[in-house]
Amino acid sequence: GLSQAELAEKIDRSITFISELEQGKKGFSLFTLAKLCSAMNIEPAVLFFPKDYSPAENKDISNVFSDFKDVLRSMELKYNITS
Repeated sequence: GLSQAELAEKIDRSITFISELEQGKKGFSLFTLAKLCSAMNIEPAVLFFPKDYSPAENKDISNVFSDFKDVLRSMELKYNITS
């Protein structure tokens, strides 16, 4: 995994910011969520659904997250977010 310092550097934030996120003292924007997911190399959907979630059984929600994934990809290109 990443240390707080490594994660902070990847998303261009302070170590204090990361620490406060972990402690629930700080909120974050959708843009920051995209940067966090990219930095940790995870899909945003894993933050919202349990491991046993089946997109095939929930197609409407799956489409929403597919669109969300496309938005995140475009943000990565536009803002040069790298993992």
